[in-house]
Amino acid sequence: MKARALIFITAALLMAGTVFGLEVNRVFNVSPGGELSLKARHGDIQVKVQPGGQVSLFCRGLSDTDLEVNQSGNLIQVVQTGRGNWGNVRFEVVVPERFNLNLDTDAGDVRIDGDLEGMLKINTHGGDISFRNVRGEADVRSSGGDIRGQDVAGNSSIRSMGGDIQVGAVEGTLKLSTHGGDVVIGRVGGGLEAKTLGGDIVVGDVDADAVLSTLGGDIEVGRVSASASLDTKGGDIRLAGASGEVKASTAGGDIDLREITGSIDADTAGGDIEARLVPRGSKGSRLVSRGGDIVLRLDSSVGATVEARIRVRSSWSRRFDDYQIISDFPAVSSEKDAEGRDIAGTYRIGGGGPTIQLETVNGTIQIRRN
Repeated sequence: MKARALIFITAALLMAGTVFGLEVNRVFNVSPGGELSLKARHGDIQVKVQPGGQVSLFCRGLSDTDLEVNQSGNLIQVVQTGRGNWGNVRFEVVVPERFNLNLDTDAGDVRIDGDLEGMLKINTHGGDISFRNVRGEADVRSSGGDIRGQDVAGNSSIRSMGGDIQVGAVEGTLKLSTHGGDVVIGRVGGGLEAKTLGGDIVVGDVDADAVLSTLGGDIEVGRVSASASLDTKGGDIRLAGASGEVKASTAGGDIDLREITGSIDADTAGGDIEARLVPRGSKGSRLVSRGGDIVLRLDSSVGATVEARIRVRSSWSRRFDDYQIISDFPAVSSEKDAEGRDIAGTYRIGGGGPTIQLETVNGTIQIRRN
């Protein structure tokens, strides 16, 4: 009986050693500009980018029977067909500096070490993604993790269903979204669309239009060379500058718009608004707060007509006399009802021009010379 048990244990250990010792090692001769397409059922993928004319593939936890590997000219295709040692699978790849990557794993992290010149396409259903500089287009998606990258020289699409996204400078257009984290972006050379359902958005300068939205955080942007649309349901908005139409809306915070050349449509349900505006074109502007103060700064050499109004709906925190319109420019007309619940004034700057409407509930209004 003891002998049979010993034989069984020995056989089990030998089988376990065989499973845990599974590995595949392949080397391919390639030319610059080729492509590696890797489809994994599970497991992490690590790619090292280095000078050379070869692609090396090392798979831990898989055997040759678990993989389909084909080379057709400069295209290398790797598909995981078997389970192998489930939970202990790892792909380690080395590719030349000028190469295209198409990487897909159902459950694992993906990491690119080194600067890549070529197209980068990554998809993981259950892990984090990290990459360095990419001199080409990037299409990166994760269903369950963070995404962190450095600079991208081409157009980019980056999406995560459950994590933070951080990327450096993008020379082309950028479309980005996440359902569960913060967004941090460096400078963007083309148009920008960024959306998160659960965090802040911080962006550097944008050299084209910018459309940003979040349901649960602040928005902070550098200078936008064209139009900007900024929307948050739960935070503050800060914009360093823009040349075009600016739309800013928040349900629960302040709005700070600096060095805007064009027009403004700003709305907050529960905060203050401060803006520096140089009106341009015939389109008017509108700044509305339903629970805070408004400060508008204008250059006296630029023509504009300002229509300001304060509506007082309660006086529990201030006396009615505390609500007033303060202006560095003379009023064309002004009015105030007997109870001080409706205060209005019209102000003409530089001979008049596009209309700027200022309206607040239970707040003060300041029109200042910039």
